[in-house]
Amino acid sequence: MRRAVGVLLLLCSVLAILGGTAIAVLLGPDGRSTTGPHPIDTDAESSGQSTAVPSSIL
Repeated sequence: MRRAVGVLLLLCSVLAILGGTAIAVLLGPDGRSTTGPHPIDTDAESSGQSTAVPSSIL
């Protein structure tokens, strides 16, 4: 039982490392990803919401 849990945790760890490595390779050393002629800027916020404070809170 303990061996099975250990092997399962090891497998999950290896998959997490491989996934993180794939994302790091995709983004490159500057944290940006580009595809074709249209660059993808990863510096912007991805929430899609305004950062302004709504007047109802003030």
